[in-house]
Amino acid sequence: MSIDGSITRLAEGDIVCSSIAARGERVAVVATDKGRAAEVYAVEDGELRPLTANGSRWLEPFRKDPEFQRIRHEEGHDIDFWLVPARGRRTKRPLVVQIHGGPHASYSPTPWLEMLALADAGIHVLYGNPRGSTSYGEPYAKALHQAWGDPDGSDLLAMIDWAIGEGLTTPERVGVLGLSYGGYMVNWLLGHFPGRFAAGVSENPVTDMIGEYGESDFGTQVQETAVGVGSLPEDIDEFLRRSPYMEMHKNEAPLLLLQADQDMRCPPGQTELVFAMMRVRGRTVEMIRYPDESHYLVGMGRPDRRVDRMERVVAWFKRYL
Repeated sequence: MSIDGSITRLAEGDIVCSSIAARGERVAVVATDKGRAAEVYAVEDGELRPLTANGSRWLEPFRKDPEFQRIRHEEGHDIDFWLVPARGRRTKRPLVVQIHGGPHASYSPTPWLEMLALADAGIHVLYGNPRGSTSYGEPYAKALHQAWGDPDGSDLLAMIDWAIGEGLTTPERVGVLGLSYGGYMVNWLLGHFPGRFAAGVSENPVTDMIGEYGESDFGTQVQETAVGVGSLPEDIDEFLRRSPYMEMHKNEAPLLLLQADQDMRCPPGQTELVFAMMRVRGRTVEMIRYPDESHYLVGMGRPDRRVDRMERVVAWFKRYL
């Protein structure tokens, strides 16, 4: 981008750039291209020339390039998402929809490691950008304000309906996975659409908006975005209406709860509440607490714990889907 605001495209393609260095007329980036591992590239004549192959050497045997999809929602907007086919084939298999955190964030074409692991285990993975996601303009992102769970939930269900319509899975073999706000949506969908999902994995979720308001390191933002009203106790009904735990008693799908013990964004009590509710009702539920770990265990946790997390996610869906 120039000083005058004009933009020059340096390269085309499904490229995700995480770092850039420029000197004179030369530009280098750390980037991924579809399912490839992150590498250092020189940007030359609109192309990326690889300078390293360190990540690619170990990832290439497991690489799976996602398929981009775009569908039109009945309300008139488009939804972008990607499919990682199970073992690289479009056969009828179990399916997991993975939901990003934020909610003001977005997925890129590059799949996460557990998506590759699930696909290797014979499970299709869908991941996309429902309303509330960034990268699609301010109105699209703000469509979620004061309405967590409603427009985004509708978009996620539309993605699943697309997969069923394509013959990729059956309604009885769909699971849902998410971290942080994604965990919020796992619990929301399981409670508000009982019977729609065969299993769920909720990691460091928000489940109780009142507890989140008082305990989280960004609790007061909850009233502005998710709930959309001013204060407690005056607006307690709205806080409860946006709390997934209020409907979790309806869920009978097996639920795996993963919780970082030192998470200040979504404190352990958020997970413990749902665990207790499910347990006293005799439902299938497990809770795993990772000591000394913070909110983003998936990317910054101790390596053995990250491996343990991924193995548990894959095993859970293999067992219940």
